[in-house]
Amino acid sequence: MLYAIMDESFEERLKIFSVGILVFEEKSLSGIEEDLNGLCGILEKDHSIEPSLELHGADMLHARGNWKQIPPRKRIYIYDQALQLIRKRAVKFIVKPINYGKLIHKDPHELSFLWGLERVQELAAKKNTKAKLIADQKPEAEKGLKLAFKRAKLKGTGGWRPSDLSRLDDNVDFQDSKKSRLIQACDLVLYIRSRVVFDQFGEGLKERTPDKIKSIEATKRLYGIIQPITTILSIWP
Repeated sequence: MLYAIMDESFEERLKIFSVGILVFEEKSLSGIEEDLNGLCGILEKDHSIEPSLELHGADMLHARGNWKQIPPRKRIYIYDQALQLIRKRAVKFIVKPINYGKLIHKDPHELSFLWGLERVQELAAKKNTKAKLIADQKPEAEKGLKLAFKRAKLKGTGGWRPSDLSRLDDNVDFQDSKKSRLIQACDLVLYIRSRVVFDQFGEGLKERTPDKIKSIEATKRLYGIIQPITTILSIWP
């Protein structure tokens, strides 16, 4: 059994909405959760912070919330080690970006969700197994995603490479990211990928200060950890 862990991000300036899907084999699930819990234990020991602290990419890189009291080098170290642990256990990371600035009467979340799952279907078929879906809990989107997924299971995903998603479990398990290390793992990987895109295009026309250049290089280095297992699907439309 494969487990496809899904999270989403959007870059307002670039009008890009992406769904990221981090795929694990079932035997690796408990291991990655234990790994990330152990990593957070460092914060409890050194900074008296609860080990249940959420691993959230934006908060870690920008020192928000409880991460504000963690020194910059320690935050980058935790992020680096988390990505190393994820890379060690994950099978694949898939990103499907949608240019929602060009869409008319279509939901970019539903499209990127379904078209990303086409690749999960392919992975499951290659391994002759099934796949279970776990997604970030977003009450405002869950109903639409469930309906879109149900239609796709019956009629296919549409687009230029329609798939029946027959190897995917019939239900999507929506989990609270604050309590799910699996969703947090996907968030860390998707956020660092999104930062690389923003640094490349969103900031491309701006003057880059020495501090900004240093930040960009750190982001590229972090993304390089996970890049070997990453598949970036084409932007649509």
